[in-house]
Amino acid sequence: MSSSSEHGLNTPIAIVGFAGRFPGDATNPEKLWELISAGRNAWSEVPKDRFNIDAFYHPHGERQGSVNCRGGHFLRQDLAVFDAPFFNISPKEAHALDPQQRMALETAFESLENAGMSLQDVAGSAMGCYMSSFTRDYSMMRGHDSDDIPMYESNGDSSSMLANRISWFFDIKGPSISVDTACSSSLVGLHLACQSIRAGETHSALVGATNIMITPHVGSALSAQHFLSPDSKSQAFDIKANGYARGEGAVTFVIKSLAQALRDGNVIRAVIRGTAVNQDGRTPGTLRSSWTPHP
Repeated sequence: MSSSSEHGLNTPIAIVGFAGRFPGDATNPEKLWELISAGRNAWSEVPKDRFNIDAFYHPHGERQGSVNCRGGHFLRQDLAVFDAPFFNISPKEAHALDPQQRMALETAFESLENAGMSLQDVAGSAMGCYMSSFTRDYSMMRGHDSDDIPMYESNGDSSSMLANRISWFFDIKGPSISVDTACSSSLVGLHLACQSIRAGETHSALVGATNIMITPHVGSALSAQHFLSPDSKSQAFDIKANGYARGEGAVTFVIKSLAQALRDGNVIRAVIRGTAVNQDGRTPGTLRSSWTPHP
């Protein structure tokens, strides 16, 4: 039995492990810190192996089928590289597997390693899984050729499988939820995971998110509504702000109650004191869920 201090709305939650892939040179969390602390920029023009930006760029974003910016923040890794046998995935299934699901599996495994937890430690446990994603570039790309739909398309491209594939591989039996609330997806997923632990529904959770940009279609839709910065720069709270720049990445955290983490002797990376989710209701534009930290 766990103590009552591990439940309730004010129960502090500990981050005990994490892993990630980030744009540019930031191929892991340590290199991300190096990039940020040195004030370097991970921006680049759209890589040639994604799509031909020259064929889609136009300065006027409302032009049909165009993108009004030439770059963003892209992963440098080869998205096709994946050790499918390690994750008990057959070649046919791997062929249909969205790179977002691939990176989610990889970072989930690495985050448990970072937490000092083995496969045997979590197998059969009530650990939860809350994974988030917003876009479906791989599915859009697949849809261009209806005569070449892989056998495992429904599993490989389904957003619901993002969390469930991780739960299956690690044999964890807590809540398994894929979250899509657009830009707030990962933080809403974190809130749900914290609430599950505080309610005593589960003792720990994997929480993460992924995003890749391999087609121009999402960028085109966002350009048409003037979401994106023509400069491909996010300049929040600056008079020069003119939209935001998109980026790629994948990250997974391992969380549990602070009391449990102390009892287990975990290395505590950070402590979450509180989270909250709300919606702004009827505003001049349709807004999605937002996430607010509690002091």
